[in-house]
This record gives sequence, structure tokens and C-alpha cells, in this order.
Amino acid sequence: MIRIILMCCCLCASILICSNSYRTWKTVNTANTLVSIYESNADSEFWDWSHGLLDINPDYVGWLTIPGTTVDGPVVQGNDNTEYLRTDFFGEPASSGTLFIDENADMNTSGNFIVYGHLMRDGTMFADLAQYKSKELFETNSLVRWETRTGIRYYKLFAGLIVSGSDSPIRAWLNKQTPEQEKEMLDTIAHSAYFYQEDLLRSGPYLFLITCDYQKENGRLVLVASAL
Repeated sequence: MIRIILMCCCLCASILICSNSYRTWKTVNTANTLVSIYESNADSEFWDWSHGLLDINPDYVGWLTIPGTTVDGPVVQGNDNTEYLRTDFFGEPASSGTLFIDENADMNTSGNFIVYGHLMRDGTMFADLAQYKSKELFETNSLVRWETRTGIRYYKLFAGLIVSGSDSPIRAWLNKQTPEQEKEMLDTIAHSAYFYQEDLLRSGPYLFLITCDYQKENGRLVLVASAL
């Protein structure tokens, strides 16, 4: 009986390991496929800002890259903030989901916006953002590249926060802000941040990168960048 129980435990553990490995493989394979499509269309004689990705998914809004990290892929905007939590770029079920912009962000104006992504334990999606709990990384690797239909724009990371996922004020900072609202926003960030480097701060609009933080119950890791 003990032998049978041990064999069942080993079998369950093997299935779990294989399942996790498959999910990681699928996420990496999807990411590599999308990078290949993006790069192959970049050399096309017919210019297409989306590099062919809009034909695959009409929710595509841009390509996000943080040089020096694994963050390098497409970003979508669904009908709501749950649509791409467990769905990949091709519309297939995926535990890693897809990087997506907040449903209330107006991408037709040059305002603040949020990009969400899972902090996957296998190192995919926004996993590398956890490295920015190290203040040194802000100083050595703070550039963010954002490509949309209006062209390429660069941002500079200047702040990091750990907030609650239930009462965070960040969604109230979406889109264009008045000078008074922007000042209040920056004061709140400076007061709450574990890292805030004012000399890296330029001006708006602002980009917020949000993922999970497992060291705090219902926690969120938030990186803030200003446009260059």
C-alpha cells in the first residue's frame, strides 16, 4: 500500500512538472513566433506600423521593449481587463496571458497609460520586473521602448512602488492630467515609492508597468516611467 501511494505521488509530481514545462514551452514558443513575425515584417518593402500583427489580432496596440530584460513583445487592449488575463495573442488559452493596456486608457491621445502583465515564476512575461526592486537597476537599465501607430517613443523608469491591488489610485491617473493633477500624482508617487529618482524624471505622459508582488497580500509591483 505504501509503495502504491509513493508511486501515485511520484506520478502526480511528474504530471505537474510536465504540465509546468509545457506551459513554459508554449509561452516561449508563442513569444518567439511573434518576434519572428515582427522582425520579418520590419524588412518588408511595404511599411506596416504593426509589422503584420494587426492582421493577426485587431486588439494589437503596440510593441513594448525594455532592453536588457526579457520584456520584448506585443501589447493589446481588450474590451475589459479580464479578456487577456488567460488568453494569448492568438486567442488561445494560456496561463501567462498577454501584456495588455488598461481598458480605460485612451490610446488615441498622448496621455498616461498602464500596461499589465503576469509575474510568471518561469521567468516569462513581466517576471524580470521583479529585478527592479534593486535600486541599482533603475540607474543602469531604465530605458523603455514603445512602438505604436504614431511611431517609436522612449520612456525612462524613475520610480518603483509596492501597492495594494484593491485600493491603488493608479487607474485614476490614466489619460491626460491637468498640471494640478500631475503634481498631486507625482507627490503621491514620491511619498509611496521605495525608489524615486527625481533627476531621472522628465515630463509626461507617463507609463505605468504593473505586475504581481508575491511578498504582499494582493500586492502589485508598479514601475513608473516618464516620456523622453
